[in-house]
Amino acid sequence: MNLLNDVTLINQPEPNVDKQELARVMRHRTIAEGICDLIAEHTNPDEEYKIYFEGSSYGTSRFGTNSLIDLASASSILKSYLIDRFNVTVLEVYAPTTIKKHAGKGNMKKMEMWEKYINDESNRESGLWNFCQQFKEDKKIMKPLDDLVDAYFIMSYVRSL
Repeated sequence: MNLLNDVTLINQPEPNVDKQELARVMRHRTIAEGICDLIAEHTNPDEEYKIYFEGSSYGTSRFGTNSLIDLASASSILKSYLIDRFNVTVLEVYAPTTIKKHAGKGNMKKMEMWEKYINDESNRESGLWNFCQQFKEDKKIMKPLDDLVDAYFIMSYVRSL
C-alpha cells in the first residue's frame, strides 16, 4: 500500500474470472469491507459522507462479456456496504461523458484528460499531482493513475455545481 497525502493506492491481484458466482460475490464483499475499513481509518465515521462515483463505461470488456455485470455487481455491493457503515447523506453516480465534458469535451480520451490534469499548475499542492509529474512525458498512463485523474475531475465537477 502506498500513501500520499491525498490518495491511498492498494495493490490487488487480478481476479480469476473463471471462479464460480459465490466466489465472485465473496471477493466483491471482501473488497468492499476493505475499502470501508480504509475510509473509517482515514476519516471520522461520525461525520456525514458525500460519495460520488463515475458510472460504468458500456464499452468495458477487460474481463470478458460479463465484465459489465460484474462491475455493476461489485459497485452495488460497495454502495450497500458504504450506506450500512457510514452516515451517507449523498450518493451520486455521474456518467463518464458528464465528467469528460466538465474536463473539456464529452469524448475526451484518457490521455487527453491526463494531459489536462498533469499540466494544471493549480494542482501543485497535491501529493498526487506531484507524484504524477515523474510520468508527465510517458506515452501511456499506468493504472491506477488514469482512474485517479477521473476521480479528480469528478470532484472538480461536484465542486462546480
